[in-house]
Amino acid sequence: MTSSSLLKKIFDLINLFKIEDQMEMIVGILSASIIANNSISLPDLNNLMLVIIFGFLNISAAILLNQYTDADVDRVNKPYRAIPSGKIKPKNMLIFSIILYLLGIGLALYLGVIYLLLSAISIFVGFSYSFKCFHVRDSIVASMVLLAFGYVIWAFIVGWAIYKPISVIPWWFIGVLLMADSAEALVKDYRDISGDKEGGITTLPIKMGYQRAAKLNFIVYSIPFLLLIFAFLFGILNFKFALMGALCLLMIILAFYRLIKRQKRDDALLAYRIVTLNYFITRILGAWAFLH
Repeated sequence: MTSSSLLKKIFDLINLFKIEDQMEMIVGILSASIIANNSISLPDLNNLMLVIIFGFLNISAAILLNQYTDADVDRVNKPYRAIPSGKIKPKNMLIFSIILYLLGIGLALYLGVIYLLLSAISIFVGFSYSFKCFHVRDSIVASMVLLAFGYVIWAFIVGWAIYKPISVIPWWFIGVLLMADSAEALVKDYRDISGDKEGGITTLPIKMGYQRAAKLNFIVYSIPFLLLIFAFLFGILNFKFALMGALCLLMIILAFYRLIKRQKRDDALLAYRIVTLNYFITRILGAWAFLH
């Protein structure tokens, strides 16, 4: 095998499993673990690694399932993906997804009851979001909240459960993340308008128009970070949360300025990359803000 063909296979694998989603999952698990343990020094590393593998199996299964059901849309939006490019047959993609879900269930049996529940939630979210018969994507709000919870908030709960029970999770912070991540999930829709229209998928830019949707998206995305700043000003939260809120707001402005002004696909891609970076900022600074 030549070096160029090896690099191509690696690139295909990265595209298949969406490396940015995997990194978000890992950072989500680690940040939640740090918050739960109140230390960057995490004990029980073997269990932590198993939980990260559990996260990888479930997120990967959901990604492959979504690529299977969205093959027609991807032929327009992302023709380089495995099914549209002919690298993998649709039936094989579905089989791979089911195998990964089953492996996740098997690992959950070892990790404990809470992970069986989280595995069931992952399967429910993956199937209800991907298959049109559930009509989740007929509702913009339902689809973005489900996407944010299933791919993002889920990882936080997975990481938290390693060290502390779910009953003592900081639900107010989960609320902040859910609002922010739901708004972040909408940003990918600005670059996928053509394929989404063809596939009959209802998204905010299709329903409201590009510019109006971007303005609303900007406002909704800003709210949770403004709340962090106000909570600091009223003495409820510490300065670290205010700093997190201010930095994330700056990133949101950078993401949406060109998106609202120029309305071009390249700007939509840049905005998506910036809000993806914002995800990492919320987790890293959020973990730091909780440390005493």
